[in-house]
Amino acid sequence: MRSWFDGVIVEESTLDGLYDRDILAWSERQSALLRRAGADECLPESMDWPNIAEEIEAIGRSELRACEGLLAQAIARLLKLHAFPESAAAQHWRSEAGAFLTEAKRTFSPSMRHRIDIAEISRNAMTGLRRSGQTLAVAAIPWSYPLTLEELFDETVDVARLVRRLG
Repeated sequence: MRSWFDGVIVEESTLDGLYDRDILAWSERQSALLRRAGADECLPESMDWPNIAEEIEAIGRSELRACEGLLAQAIARLLKLHAFPESAAAQHWRSEAGAFLTEAKRTFSPSMRHRIDIAEISRNAMTGLRRSGQTLAVAAIPWSYPLTLEELFDETVDVARLVRRLG
């Protein structure tokens, strides 16, 4: 079966399961279709098509923000571990970093890859740590973030290796 989307005909099978595979791409696709349908004069005017489309699109953006937030929490723990490896809280930070990375990976979908800026998330995490009153030695915190999304989402999350990479 064929379907119409963005001016091209695509096979229906390419749309099957997109919701489960990539919620961000699904929400953007569905909102585009709703906006197009809302412009059709044959459809009921009583439907608030622009806001319905916006709400559908917001689902994907919410998932993206959730993934970025989890990455920020993980990165904050990695930065603390880098700055204070002998802290009494180090084991707790290791555990949290691993849990945040696992959950971020679970919420990640393929279309998020080109939207997630690890360097920006890292800068924000660093700023958040400083604002929260953490006395982080400037020399102990890397100003450029050497980790990649691939490393953070590696199958075998090795928090100690990630912390070593910061140095």
